[in-house]
Amino acid sequence: MAKPFNPFEHHHHHDHSDHDHDHAHDDLLDPGQRSLNDSLKVSFFILKLIMLAMVIVYLCSGIFFVKNGEVAIVLRFGAIVGSAASDQVKETGKLHFALPYPIDQIIRIPTNERQFELNDEFWFTKANATQTDDEAAMSAGPLDPERQGSLVTGDANIVHARWVIKYHVKSPVLFARSLANAQLTDSQKMMKQAELIIRAAAEEGVVFAVARVSADAMIRSQTSQVQIDAQTHLQETLDHLKSGIQIISFTARETAMPLSVRTAYQAVISAENESAGIIAQANKMRAEILGGTAGEAHEALWELVKRYEIAVEANKRDEIAALEAEFESAFVMKKMKLEGGREVNISGDVASAISEAEAFQNQIATSARREAATFAKLKTDYDANPRIFLNRHWENIRERIFSNPEFETFVLPPSQMRLHLSRDPKLVKERELKRQQELQNRQNGTR
Repeated sequence: MAKPFNPFEHHHHHDHSDHDHDHAHDDLLDPGQRSLNDSLKVSFFILKLIMLAMVIVYLCSGIFFVKNGEVAIVLRFGAIVGSAASDQVKETGKLHFALPYPIDQIIRIPTNERQFELNDEFWFTKANATQTDDEAAMSAGPLDPERQGSLVTGDANIVHARWVIKYHVKSPVLFARSLANAQLTDSQKMMKQAELIIRAAAEEGVVFAVARVSADAMIRSQTSQVQIDAQTHLQETLDHLKSGIQIISFTARETAMPLSVRTAYQAVISAENESAGIIAQANKMRAEILGGTAGEAHEALWELVKRYEIAVEANKRDEIAALEAEFESAFVMKKMKLEGGREVNISGDVASAISEAEAFQNQIATSARREAATFAKLKTDYDANPRIFLNRHWENIRERIFSNPEFETFVLPPSQMRLHLSRDPKLVKERELKRQQELQNRQNGTR
């Protein structure tokens, strides 16, 4: 009977005695035993291949890639691998090699900006979450420090605040040393632990900063300085702990007075805002009035007026004379010198009054010169012949009287009876209207 073909058997001859012995041994086995023996040989061969593959996979398990937004640090038996800081931090976007676990451990540290909020630590709670703050204030009682967060200010008052903290890992080596010692090699667990540390230090910083200002300043005017103080204190605490964390910003997102005083405080704020609006409107009107009075020079001119009034009240004659000289110079030049040496023009009502005064002065001077010339001519005529001068002068006067429409002429009988008559009201009204019209025309012409 022919022997069945077995692919795992050798079909060529060997000179070795061991192979001859195996063949001799196989010849003694029945076909079932030979089949089992062949299966075991194949299984051991496959097992060797699997073990070899596992060894290769194990040796290659130390190869890793660092993603964007993170860096990696390799720990070898708990110590950071690398002598220099640049060697200790594995850069983003590159393949790196480490020994297999548990010899080496890879710690991935996020370096992107992260943030969290202090929402409840220093904020009030409402009896009904659906109520608005104003509605809750209507029925609010005294502050319960066991249930409601709060802050004590420098003037021993109470305020509430919510904060936002932004940070990132600046020194991965320090960060890993401060947290990896706590057996926190998982990046998510490390960042959670880091947030707990920052939160505790931030609460201390807030209490420290708020205790240095008044409640009113905290709510309205000096929040920026409080934020700076709180961030500085927080960063100093983290640096003291060698955490490797850098605070980017520490801001008060919202501030408020306690609910029990919210209504009264808002009433004060409303009154102050209304007062500020009235003051702003008054300042605007003041600027418009003063600007219309003297233009850009109104402030300098007003200061000069006040100095003059003080000097007059104190009866300082030398100072009064000096200030009057300043007035005269300013009114003649129509300019005022401001602080810094800049000159500005005097305009507005003051400039108009100066122009009218100058015109009136010129008019009086012209009229006086004309009257002086007329008087000189009349005196010359009088000196030449007084009698003829008087007769001619009286004739001129009578002519002006009778030709003047302002006068009413009555013819008296030869007996020279004198009548005292009231003036015609109609004529008086007409003449008054005519006089006012002529006066207005002269004023318009002067301007």
